[in-house]
Amino acid sequence: MKRFSTFFILLLLTMHSFAQIPGNRSTAIPSDSPDGALKGIIFDTGSNQPMEYASIALFSVKDSSLITGAVSATDGSFTLKPIKYGKYYAVVNFIGFKKHTINNILISPNKKTVDLGVIKLSASGHTLQGVTVTSTQNQVQYQLDKKVVNVGQDINSRNGTAIEALQNIPSVNVDTDGNLTLRGSSSFTVLIDGRPSVLDGSDALKQIPATSIDRIEVITNPSAKYDPSGDAGIINVILKKNVSLGLNGVINATVGTHNKYRSDATINYSVGKFNLTFSANYAHMQDVAHINSLRQNTINDTIKTVDKIGAFHRQPLTRTFKAGFDYKMSDKDVLSLMSSFGMNQFGHTMTSRDTTYYTPSKAGKLALDDNESLTKTNFYGLDLNWQHKFNDKGHELDALLFYSYRDGKTTNFQTETILNALDPTGQNTDSYQTAPSKRFRAKLDYTLPFDNGDKFEAGYQAQLNSENDGYLLYNITGSGQEVLNDQFSSNATYNEDIHAAYATYSGKRNKFQYELGLRGEYDYRKIADQHTATPYTINRLDLFPTLHISEDFTPTLQALASYTRRVNRPRNWQLNSFQSYVDPDNIRVGNPGLKPEFVDSYEFSVIKRMNTSFISLEAYYRINHNLITNIMSPNSQGIFVNTFDNLNNSYTFGAELMSTTDLTKWLRTTLSADLYNYKLHGSVIGDVVDKNSTNYNFRLNTEVKLAQDTKLQLIGTYRGPSVMAQGDSKETYGLDMALQQNFLKQKLSAVLQMTNILGTMNFDFRTSGQNFYTHNKFSMETRGITLTLSYKLNNFKSDKKKTEEDLGSSDSEQQQAQ
Repeated sequence: MKRFSTFFILLLLTMHSFAQIPGNRSTAIPSDSPDGALKGIIFDTGSNQPMEYASIALFSVKDSSLITGAVSATDGSFTLKPIKYGKYYAVVNFIGFKKHTINNILISPNKKTVDLGVIKLSASGHTLQGVTVTSTQNQVQYQLDKKVVNVGQDINSRNGTAIEALQNIPSVNVDTDGNLTLRGSSSFTVLIDGRPSVLDGSDALKQIPATSIDRIEVITNPSAKYDPSGDAGIINVILKKNVSLGLNGVINATVGTHNKYRSDATINYSVGKFNLTFSANYAHMQDVAHINSLRQNTINDTIKTVDKIGAFHRQPLTRTFKAGFDYKMSDKDVLSLMSSFGMNQFGHTMTSRDTTYYTPSKAGKLALDDNESLTKTNFYGLDLNWQHKFNDKGHELDALLFYSYRDGKTTNFQTETILNALDPTGQNTDSYQTAPSKRFRAKLDYTLPFDNGDKFEAGYQAQLNSENDGYLLYNITGSGQEVLNDQFSSNATYNEDIHAAYATYSGKRNKFQYELGLRGEYDYRKIADQHTATPYTINRLDLFPTLHISEDFTPTLQALASYTRRVNRPRNWQLNSFQSYVDPDNIRVGNPGLKPEFVDSYEFSVIKRMNTSFISLEAYYRINHNLITNIMSPNSQGIFVNTFDNLNNSYTFGAELMSTTDLTKWLRTTLSADLYNYKLHGSVIGDVVDKNSTNYNFRLNTEVKLAQDTKLQLIGTYRGPSVMAQGDSKETYGLDMALQQNFLKQKLSAVLQMTNILGTMNFDFRTSGQNFYTHNKFSMETRGITLTLSYKLNNFKSDKKKTEEDLGSSDSEQQQAQ
C-alpha cells in the first residue's frame, strides 16, 4: 500500500509539472473595443478529416499571457470571441499530434474577424534518414459525450475481440462467459460505424476481432438523438478504414494454447468515386475452466445438498464476412451499401461428479453428469445509407435503412450415470430450441446549423422486431427411445414495434456549451405462446429528456455534466411463460408481466489535459426504476426455478479516475480506478431486500518501450467484492503481459501474449434465499499463451514522409494572418 501511495503521488506531481503554462494569465491587452474574433478549421493531415476536440489557445505577444481558448467542434471548426484589438499568437494542439504555432495574428478595427483557414495537424511520427520517431496516442481519450478507446494502442488485446479491447477502461467488467457489463449492467446498445448490429450486446462484440477496430466509443449518457434502449448506454465500434487511393488492407493470424486459432483480413480498394471494402473473420478460441459448486435447499425439515466438482470447455467458432461500397454521387451526395453474413457456433461441454446427500440421513446419490450443448446461428444483414449535404456547411440530411435476419438453433444432450445403484441410468434428456428473428430499422436525421454556431437536429426512427421461439424436450428411456415431454415443450411468438421522434438544440456562449434534447417513443409489444389463451401486450408512450453542458475554464481544463433518461426493455426469453429445462436441478420460467426498467442517469466530469498526458475524474449517479432481476427459488420437489421480476429500485453512486502520463520517453503508465456504492431496495418472493455494497476496481497498464520497434505491456487488474439481489461475489485479480515486435518498416508485427500469469482469475459468488443456499467457484485457464502476426498491405495508411526541414520546423510552423 505504501508503494502504491508513493507511485500515485509521483504521478500527480509529474502531471502538475506538465500543466504549467508560462506567463501571467491575468494580464490582457488593453483596448477600448473587445469585439474581435478568431476562427478556423482544424484537420488531420494523415486522414484529411476534420479533428474534433482539438484545443486552440490564444496568447498575447506582449507578455505571452493566455487570453482565451476553445476546443474544435465536430466539423473541426472553432471561433474565439470576444477578443480585444491587439497582436497575438495561437497554439493548436491535440493529444498524439505535433503542436502547431501560428504567429503574427493582428486584430484591429480594419479587420475585426481573422479567419485562419484550414490548420493541419500531423501525428508526432516522422521518417528521417532511415530512423523512425513515433509517439503513442492515449489509449483512452475523453471527449464531450463519450470515451474513445484507441484499440491499436493496446497490444494486450491484439489476439482478442472488442470484448478484450474494452477491458482496460474503468467502466467495464467481463465475467466467466466473456459477457461484458458496463457500469454493472449488461444492457447496452451496440453500433458498428454508427449503424445497428445484427447481434446484440456482448454477442455482437465477441464477433469483432480487435485487429480490425480503429477505436471504440463508449457513450454512457447519450443524447436524445440515440436510441434510449439499454440502461448502460451505447458502445459504438469504429472499424479501420483508409481513404488513400489504391489497394490497401491488413491481414492477421493468431495461434495459442488450448486450441486457440483466429485469422481475419480487411481489404479496401479506392478508385475514383468508389471505395470498396471487404472483410472476413474466422475464429476458434477455446476456453477451459474448472467448477466447484455447493447447493443446499430445505424441504419439510430435510436438507438436500448437492456437491459438484467438474470442468467445462467452451468452443466458440465464428465465420463472418462483410462487403460494401461508398459511392460519391456528387460533391453533396454519398451513397453507402454494406452487407454482412456469417455463422456462429458455440459448443459447451461440462463433465462433473455430483454427490447428493440428505440431513437427516437418508439414501443419497453419486453420479457422473455429462452435458453437451451446441448453438448454431446463421445471420445476415444489409444496410443502405444516403447522406446529402446542403450548400451551408453542416447542413445535412442522413437516411438509413437496415434489415437483418438470424436463426438460432440449440441442441442439448444431458446424460446422468449413477455410480452407487444397480441401475446406472439416470435422467437423460435431449432438448431442441429454435429462435429465428427479423429486424427492420428506418432512420432519418436532419441537421440545421445557424450563423451564430448553434445547431438544431431532428429525426425519426422506426424499429420493427419479430421472433419465434420453439422448444422441445425429450426424455430418453433405458432403451434409448426419445419421449416428448409436453410439460417443457412450447412455442411462442414475440412482436414489438417502436416509433420514435427526437429534437435537439445545441449552442455555445463563449466557453459554455449546451445541448437540450427530447425524444418520444411509442412502444407496442405482443407476446403469445401455445399454453396461454390471451396474448400479453404493452401499448405505451414514453418521453426521454436529455441535457448536456460543458465549460472550458482553460484550453486544457474542461468540466462536463449531463442527464439522460433511458429504458431497459425485457428480452423475449425473459417474457416467455413456458418452462425451459436446464438440468435435473434447474428450470427457467419467463415472466410475461415484466415491466420495462427506466433509468435516470446523471454524470459530472472534470478533465485536465497536459500535452500527451491527462487526468480525468467522473462522478455518476444512476437510479433504476422497476429493476429487472433474476430470481431463483426451490419448488416443492427441490428443483430450483429461475425466473425474472421487477425489484423496486437500485441506486448506483460512484466515481471513476483515469490518468495517463509519460514518466520517461520509454515508460508510460495508465491508471484507472472505479469506486461506487450499489444499493438495492425492494422485495423478492416476500423477502425485503435492502442491500448495499461499496465496490472498487483498479487497473494499472504499464507500457515499456524496449527498443525502437519493441514494446512490452503489463496490465494488472483488481475487482472488489459486490452484492446481488440474492447474494454476493468475491474479489478477483490478475496479471497479463504482451510483447510486440515490428518488422519490415512496421508492415509486419508480432505480438506474444500471456494471460492470467498468476492463475488468480477466479470467480466466486454465492446466492441465498428462503430455504436455499448456493456457492459457485470458477477457476479460469492459467497462463494462456498466444502469438499474433499482423501484415499491412501498402502499410494501410498514407505513405507521406517528413523531410529533415519539416522536422526542424515542426513545433513552430508559422502562418501569416493579418
